[in-house]
Amino acid sequence: MYGWRGKIGLLVPSTNIPAEMDAHRLAPEGVSVTTGRVRFAGEVTVATVRAHLDYLEEAVDLLATAASCVWPPIRASSIPS
Repeated sequence: MYGWRGKIGLLVPSTNIPAEMDAHRLAPEGVSVTTGRVRFAGEVTVATVRAHLDYLEEAVDLLATAASCVWPPIRASSIPS
């Protein structure tokens, strides 16, 4: 059975490919990994991260619909500025 031991919900920036592959490779037997992408473009700065927080909230909602465990729920408003 798929994910009988547990489920991991992984959100990665849209530009990060290795993290997703590594998570699937490192997950123990019986643990499913469901991945989602968070839109991210440009250089990583405080300003660009803040500008993309709305995409984070949408990505969390989409990942949650895939029946992955997303806990605690992340909301852009809960991230300190």
